[in-house]
Amino acid sequence: MTRTRSFATALVTLAIALLALPSGASPRTVAAVDASADPGVAGAILDLEAQQVDCDGAQLTGPDSTSVAHVTGEAESITLEVLLVLDTVDVPGIAALDDGTDAGRAAHIAAGDALFADVVVLLEVAPQPYAELGIDLVWAGWDLLDATVADLAGRTTESQEIIDLARGQYGGVRPDAVDIVYVATDADIQALGQTAVAGQADCIGGVGNPENAFAVGEIGDALVDPKGGIPISPVTFYRDFAAKVAAHEIGHLMGGHHHYQECATPGPVTSAVARAEIGACTLMSNAVDFQTLPFGTLNGVVVRGHAEAYADR
Repeated sequence: MTRTRSFATALVTLAIALLALPSGASPRTVAAVDASADPGVAGAILDLEAQQVDCDGAQLTGPDSTSVAHVTGEAESITLEVLLVLDTVDVPGIAALDDGTDAGRAAHIAAGDALFADVVVLLEVAPQPYAELGIDLVWAGWDLLDATVADLAGRTTESQEIIDLARGQYGGVRPDAVDIVYVATDADIQALGQTAVAGQADCIGGVGNPENAFAVGEIGDALVDPKGGIPISPVTFYRDFAAKVAAHEIGHLMGGHHHYQECATPGPVTSAVARAEIGACTLMSNAVDFQTLPFGTLNGVVVRGHAEAYADR
């Protein structure tokens, strides 16, 4: 539902994947929002699809880059390297292990590696839709979110603030060795006063701008197992919740849009049946409960194009 005051304000939206939760939880659905309106107004529905809609204005009327190489069979393999920044309750304890001694540093690294491995398990299927485009999405390593190390009790749950903290941690731009920085958080994140938020990308096509190649997503939920979902025989709701959020938000950074999604077409239907899940729409659907793993045709062309144009090889 859109309350439009002007064309300009209608375009001020955030890039967030939202999840329709089971009965009794906050609904994570998507529509558009007038950013000048009071987010606390009852009945307000948010579609937060890029805080600036796009990074530099070019993608407002169309994607910055496209490619059909994966369709024509001419796609060379491209590696998309994603740094995982960990933002969980375990982070301060892991940081504290490094007491300046060799043993402390080793314990710190071992504990960080273990948390990283646990998160990667939750995100196991996130690379699958990229592989279909000839893109090898790689979790290139881990870091701890410095702000959470410093103040666990007072850490922010605002999605844009988390992105800004990660960006500031690296001097305002992604590290040279990676294409994207993704903050994996166990917090119940929120935006514009709403907790019905699963993740956010800094802007559409952010991979093309070192200062914008940041996103955040939840890896846990009070009501949904982040990997197993909610089994209701013979199907599962919210299967691979954490992985879908990550793949979706990274998809935004790779130029993907909500409105390029497909629903009830052979791709998502076939995937949903194979995975025994509810999934009527492709990955860039703005409601995780309707998502399954493939990119739609148009989003696939856009994501592949951005990988060719901007990802390190």
